[in-house]
Amino acid sequence: PARDIALIALVALGARLAYLALVYSGDASLMVPDSGLYLALAAESHAWMASAGHAGDWQSDPTRLPLYPLFLAAVRLFVGSPDPLYPVLAQIVIDSLACLMVARLGASFGGRTGLIAGLAAALNPTQIVFSALILTDSLFLFFATAMLAASCRWLERPKPGAALAIGLAGGGALLTRAVLWPWLALLALLLAALLALAGRWRETGWRRFLAQAALGAAAVVLVISPVIERNLRQHGTLSLSAQSGWHALYWIVPLAREAGDGTPWARSVAELEIKFAARTPGLAELGPFALNRAQLAFAAAELAALGPVAIAGAWAYGAAINLAAPAVIQSPPVAALPRTGFYATPGDSKLDKIVTFMFRNDHPVYARILLAGIVLEVLLRLGQGLGLARAWGRREGRGREGRARLALLLAWIGFVLAVSGPVASAKYRLPAEPALAVLLALGLGRMGGVGRMDPRT
Repeated sequence: PARDIALIALVALGARLAYLALVYSGDASLMVPDSGLYLALAAESHAWMASAGHAGDWQSDPTRLPLYPLFLAAVRLFVGSPDPLYPVLAQIVIDSLACLMVARLGASFGGRTGLIAGLAAALNPTQIVFSALILTDSLFLFFATAMLAASCRWLERPKPGAALAIGLAGGGALLTRAVLWPWLALLALLLAALLALAGRWRETGWRRFLAQAALGAAAVVLVISPVIERNLRQHGTLSLSAQSGWHALYWIVPLAREAGDGTPWARSVAELEIKFAARTPGLAELGPFALNRAQLAFAAAELAALGPVAIAGAWAYGAAINLAAPAVIQSPPVAALPRTGFYATPGDSKLDKIVTFMFRNDHPVYARILLAGIVLEVLLRLGQGLGLARAWGRREGRGREGRARLALLLAWIGFVLAVSGPVASAKYRLPAEPALAVLLALGLGRMGGVGRMDPRT
């Protein structure tokens, strides 16, 4: 209903603007360490846009995808100022629109689930905090939410329009962060399985399904084709980004090693830098994509040497931290409190390190904020678990279709946790928040006696 849409939009905008007014104290209050890089890339993109594409390229760094710097540059071109406050205001509007898409996602479960899910997203601390930072996360969340909503719509009605929307939204998310490519590569198979689970495969059939899968794939390729063409022309590769090797070698491997034998992250990074340089002849002459391939190969060998137990432990710790980490500690005023960071916190094991960071933190105010945030996140997870259990167990109406949509949400949450691996914080949980908001709405709705599985209710 229009009144629900208006309510969600007003609550989302009001909460984000109130938070911005509370924390804003100049450019530094909108920035984290990666923000400076994105603003520098946006300056290149702005020069390219100001010349109508006749001078230079949209950006020179192949380790980052161009959509977010282009977004920053477009805002700068529109308002005529490089002040980061303006793109943050634009992000607040975009994130509020994402809340409406979360409501659409929840509405497919019937009753008032859509309204509750939209309000849960509108008041979600994780979304609110990251919408006010110069980072790719809010833009990526917008496209990822649109992709999820379109996928849910396709499961309701497998039509070409929904398949095209999945491809366009997925392409937009991929053009923001390359991490999405495994999901897109397997999405057609997942949707086919979910359509069969919903009991609607016969009415679609292989021919229609393959045609719509091809349409969605073509939309993804169309969106990302400028980056593919540029990288092929300049670097001779079809790869999207040259960032994954650095991430794997200096984040994934050290954190997996820390989970396995307790070696501190900083020490592992220093040792890996020396070891990689010694075993990679001509390192200084390698281009960005050749370096990326060398780093990936070296990281894979190091992970294999650690063994499956250490890797599984690292992923388990990462998932637990991802689900429990509060976003408030990444708000600039809280993050600026002087204390030892999590990765630098000493500990005899990963668990000891977590306990030390939580209960023996060297800044008491930060520790209290952290613990309060963790308690809130745990309560939210309990509500989401309740929603999942109750919604999956209902058998009236079109229960099979409801389970198919639930399975889509669970697959997305699992994917987000899997690709984040041992690198964990509220930032890496953010893409899963739309699905978590719907599960919370199902839990709260069942408590209030609303939100049936049948979308016709």
